[in-house]
Amino acid sequence: MWNELIDDIRKIERRYGDELNSPASDQDIEKLEVDAQKKFNTNIPNGYKELLRNVNGIDFNGLVIYGAGIENSYEFFNENGIIHDNNHNKRYLFFADSDLSWFCLDLISEEFLELDKQSGTEIGKYQSFDDMIINALKVALNV
Repeated sequence: MWNELIDDIRKIERRYGDELNSPASDQDIEKLEVDAQKKFNTNIPNGYKELLRNVNGIDFNGLVIYGAGIENSYEFFNENGIIHDNNHNKRYLFFADSDLSWFCLDLISEEFLELDKQSGTEIGKYQSFDDMIINALKVALNV
């Protein structure tokens, strides 16, 4: 379902003469997987890898989904490094943010969460990465 929402964003961007990022390369995704295992001792969710195979990060209407590879403006490891400056945030793996929220995986409970950016308080819990990203995309699209 997130594919359809990304296609909606793609159509909106084209109306304004913009394009979404190209898909991430297999090499970038493989490096992301290896580095996440080394740095965070966890696997990258399949849903995130599939999203990256469709579009390597998104910056749309206040929603930023992090991409793979150093050429990406909002690169996954860079963004996690910034957010992890606060020690409490090191228990999470962050995939996206909006004006008000972070979208992440709790590395301890292995739950996908939406956290309030100001307080770090949990404001949403999701069954999967896909459910979490679908919610974030719907908010960005106002649907």
